[in-house]
Amino acid sequence: MSFDSKAARGESHLLKACASPSNTHTIENLLSKDGELFDGHGTRACCHSRLCPSCSALRKRRIRAGVREGIERGDGAARAGDRWRFITLTTPTFAGVELQIVRSVVNRAWRLFMKRTWYESIARAGVKGEEYTLGDERRIASEGRAWSLGTDGYHFHIHLLLLCGFVDWKRLGEEWTESLTEACRAVELQCDIRTAHGRAVVDVRQVVDKKKRGRFITTEGAINEVCKYLTKHKTFLQMPDAELLKLIEMKRWSRSVELLGECRKPRAKETRPRRTKAERAAFEEAARGAELMPVLIEARLQALKDNGEQRAEQRDARGRVIRAGVDDFDLERQARSELSVCGALEWKTVRAVIARTSYLDTENLIFRDDRERQEAIFKRRTRANPLRELLRIMDYERWCEMVDEYFFQVREWRKTQLARRYPYATFRTLAGEVWHGVEVLQVTKAA
Repeated sequence: MSFDSKAARGESHLLKACASPSNTHTIENLLSKDGELFDGHGTRACCHSRLCPSCSALRKRRIRAGVREGIERGDGAARAGDRWRFITLTTPTFAGVELQIVRSVVNRAWRLFMKRTWYESIARAGVKGEEYTLGDERRIASEGRAWSLGTDGYHFHIHLLLLCGFVDWKRLGEEWTESLTEACRAVELQCDIRTAHGRAVVDVRQVVDKKKRGRFITTEGAINEVCKYLTKHKTFLQMPDAELLKLIEMKRWSRSVELLGECRKPRAKETRPRRTKAERAAFEEAARGAELMPVLIEARLQALKDNGEQRAEQRDARGRVIRAGVDDFDLERQARSELSVCGALEWKTVRAVIARTSYLDTENLIFRDDRERQEAIFKRRTRANPLRELLRIMDYERWCEMVDEYFFQVREWRKTQLARRYPYATFRTLAGEVWHGVEVLQVTKAA
């Protein structure tokens, strides 16, 4: 890849930091929820790049968990005669058309397809996934040449895991072809479908619990197909530098996996009663006249560090807790780690910090006027800018130093978190570092 682009060099530095030997580790003697021991591996800090195999695998696991929850919600809303079916909707290969344009056309065709009366009459719930390949891979391999945008183009298709009634294969092809043709016509793109029946290729398979011969697919197999990567990682190695650079410079990627219908998580209803206009005015007046000023988190953390207390838990002869244990110094380190890594504190950490520094909530008369008081009360910690956004405005060398420091802090924070979760596990990095969960906790408490 040409490194004339600042974005390309920055993405390369993030990928290198994520794949570094000191960031990759193996784990022995992990304890599952069922009480069984197993081994694992992973990375402590993530670059969150679409080009990174490790981060893509992590993203895939999270998506699969959400899809399984969605399928359970869909099962609860199933009607008589509904079955889970795995459907594939393909498109012709668009030679000479950029990937972003192809994807926008396919998504436009999908939106048109969803609005058709036939689809609305059969679909109840589902999951949609996208995938693309580099033209006809078999033809390229047989001819022994490299992929070319002008000659081969991109082949895009949609995978659906749909809870629906009977699906007529021919009707499905007709409905999808009409939607695809209309989407291509809107951007003046030729939809060249070269099949004997004149329809886009579609495929329908019934989802079953156990593997069978024929046009069947297991539930796990269908979930893996829908949730797999947008494309294979070897595809990125085959793409020309110019096309790969366009993917890197994209500020926001569109959602590649989407829950449909009854699979979606229902929105939480607002349970708090609405205040009237008079009640809101009275509440605002009471807030302006309040004598207590909420102390900022930074001041509370400094108080924990300067005036903190540390004592062990005390129990009686029967094992009942007489006096709870307190470790303000560990709480302060935990809060600063969350601020450094996540940019914000978890709510349970906030409650613990406020509870341990309640003596700071006393009357404050240092403000000259009400306006200065309100500015201090409603001051909020600003959210940290994403690393890729900072790259646009910072010097590259200074940005690389900041990224290296960020990865170091995240690794140390994750080291403590993993030790707390798996205190009896053994961790080994590819750089040769070895540590045990109990040892890390003892060093952290001593510090």
